[in-house]
Amino acid sequence: MVRGTIQVRSQPEGAEVRIDGVAVPGKTPMKLDNVDGRVPHRIRLSQRGFEPWEEDVRFEDSSGVMQVQVQLQPSSGTLQLSSTPEGAEAIVNGRASKTTPLTLYDLPPNEDVIIELRLRGYKAIRQTVPWNGERHLKLDVPLEPAR
Repeated sequence: MVRGTIQVRSQPEGAEVRIDGVAVPGKTPMKLDNVDGRVPHRIRLSQRGFEPWEEDVRFEDSSGVMQVQVQLQPSSGTLQLSSTPEGAEAIVNGRASKTTPLTLYDLPPNEDVIIELRLRGYKAIRQTVPWNGERHLKLDVPLEPAR
């Protein structure tokens, strides 16, 4: 076998694919046709909010078809949250946390962060903050006095 096909699938779907360092148009699931079957190839999958996956693959038999199936693992994000004044009760993604300032680890950066802050004598604040492709968020939220 000289040329073959690599079928690439990922969970979740929609990952970008590189073969031997070259970006391939489209996203998973996909077929890479006309691939040299005599040598190993470096396959890399990447998707926002997930750890990249990379591995050398080679055709094991003469069928000319190789299956690559990958379960992408969520990457973790860090949130540094402070308020002015400090000492507000923080609820992040519906879970009560400590009071500000605080740092939370292992948040899923493929989902927006929902923050609620409460402090006696100040208006409660609720806001949704996107990761925008980052893995570290640093927020300082000014609290407004209650009337």
